[in-house]
Amino acid sequence: MTIISHHSQKISKTHRISKLSTKLILVLVLSSLIPLLIYGIISIKISRSAYFQSIAERNRWVAMSTAYQIESYIKHNLAILQGLANNIDRVYLNKWQKEIIIKNFFINFNEFREISLLDHQGLEVATSRLEGEKLRNRSQEEFFQKAIRGSVYLSKIFISNTLLPSMIIAIPVRSVGTIDGVLVGELDLSDMWELIDKIRIGTHGIVFVVSQSGLLIAHGDDERKPDIFKHKNLAQLEIVKSTIQGKTATLTYTNDVGIKVLGSGYPVKPLGWGVVAEQPTDEAFVLASRMSLTLSVLTILFLAIMITLGTIGGRQVTRPIYELIELTRAIASGNLSRSANVSSGDEFEKLANSFNLMTLRLAELQEEIRLSERSSIFARLAAGLVHDLKHPIKNIENSSHLILRLYHDPEYRQFFQKTVQKEFSNINRFLEDLHDLTHSAPVVPIDLNAEAFLMEMINLYRDETSQKGIELQFICKACGVRILADKFLLERIIKNLITNAIEAMPKGGLLQITLSRDDDQAELRPKMAKITIEDTGVGIPKERLETLFTDYITTKKRGLGLGLAITRKNVLELGGTITVESELGKGTIFTLAFPLVSETKEQKGIS
Repeated sequence: MTIISHHSQKISKTHRISKLSTKLILVLVLSSLIPLLIYGIISIKISRSAYFQSIAERNRWVAMSTAYQIESYIKHNLAILQGLANNIDRVYLNKWQKEIIIKNFFINFNEFREISLLDHQGLEVATSRLEGEKLRNRSQEEFFQKAIRGSVYLSKIFISNTLLPSMIIAIPVRSVGTIDGVLVGELDLSDMWELIDKIRIGTHGIVFVVSQSGLLIAHGDDERKPDIFKHKNLAQLEIVKSTIQGKTATLTYTNDVGIKVLGSGYPVKPLGWGVVAEQPTDEAFVLASRMSLTLSVLTILFLAIMITLGTIGGRQVTRPIYELIELTRAIASGNLSRSANVSSGDEFEKLANSFNLMTLRLAELQEEIRLSERSSIFARLAAGLVHDLKHPIKNIENSSHLILRLYHDPEYRQFFQKTVQKEFSNINRFLEDLHDLTHSAPVVPIDLNAEAFLMEMINLYRDETSQKGIELQFICKACGVRILADKFLLERIIKNLITNAIEAMPKGGLLQITLSRDDDQAELRPKMAKITIEDTGVGIPKERLETLFTDYITTKKRGLGLGLAITRKNVLELGGTITVESELGKGTIFTLAFPLVSETKEQKGIS
């Protein structure tokens, strides 16, 4: 009966860096990457900060220069009005003369839409308005109330009937040190609008002006000018709030129409107004973004270069180590013909040369041991030959003596013929075993499916084991594994061991053949396929186990007892190993191990 059991194994592996080259590359890359990343991050931050400061400073300068120009414009026109007041105050003039002076000033300084002179009661004495217009009493107006008390009056900006911005300026007129009237002018601020309209910061950056209460009085964007006539108040913006409080400020914020901007505010101090230079952040920081992108690309490029150099350098360093590891693996598997090819010109080359010398010396020692062992084998073989050939030769000798006397006896002649044929057949088998032991047949390795091969072998013995009361089991723990072996030699090995197991169980028993993997974790040991042949036969005496493969004295009626010696020789020729465990009365276990196809190909490919 044949029993096949499949053992599927699920192996969960923790992903970890185990290769020296990977670790070395990581060390090289990280040692350069970390400083590079730190430098890149710091450089980007510093460059962005510096660029932000430069853009903020530029916008602040625009706001400041605009505020100064507005302030100068107001002061200039205030000075013009003050000069007119001084001219009127300096001489004794009649009403008609004063009106002529005012109209001449009005014609020469077109910044004013209207200029009027009021007496101490608030009545207009002279005006630049057209002839025939009635003079007005303006004593109740705010500008007169303040100017007659000696203060210079600057009104809030208002939109005139010509839809242009205007403001009232009023100053006291003195005569011999006393205030006897007020000079008032309506100042046209359209020049300020033109100034604001001309200022551009980048492509979409503009300047706007707010009054001391936050009302919009000038804006560089034509689409926003209707907000001026709507008396839109921007005091809720932090930048405007700071500016009309007399502070300078630079902020990033979302403006009143939902655009994120960089704004710089500067106060127009004599008036309490504020000037704000505003630019969308996506435009203001476009160069900073490009600079950051460039630095990021350069950082990534340098990183790629460092990884490439680290990989190349790591491989240059680790290649000799791998070469030595593979040499050590080859030595561990018994291949002493392999040598390390390292020409790095450093300590690795010296180490490789030392390994090569060691391998060469090991091969020489192995050959010496083989020759010594061969001599020992022949000595034991000679003893075995004397022991095992003595009996058939003696039988032939005795029969030869008798044949001289009984030659004419037909029955004896027939007996003599059978005896001689049998003994010569035994001698011939002795010589065949001896030839197999001392001569190596050519090994032709092929890729074998170990499971299918063993099933084929087992099927050959199924009837025989069944007839002899032996239960035959096949346990497959590594189904599908492939080995590289000479099929003829492997058949000979397996057949010999199965035959021995069957002969060891004359009264029946259990013969179990198992296929498994020997996944030894040792780095230098190749992965192997294991075949165990276990019987419950008579067992082997403990004293014979150590010399089982080299003891050439047989207890059987045929052969020299060379079967296991030949089996061991064939196993070694296939690059495998064979071990034995046995206990009298309980049975014997033979364990064969052969390198897997992947391991064999890897070693051959590397060399």
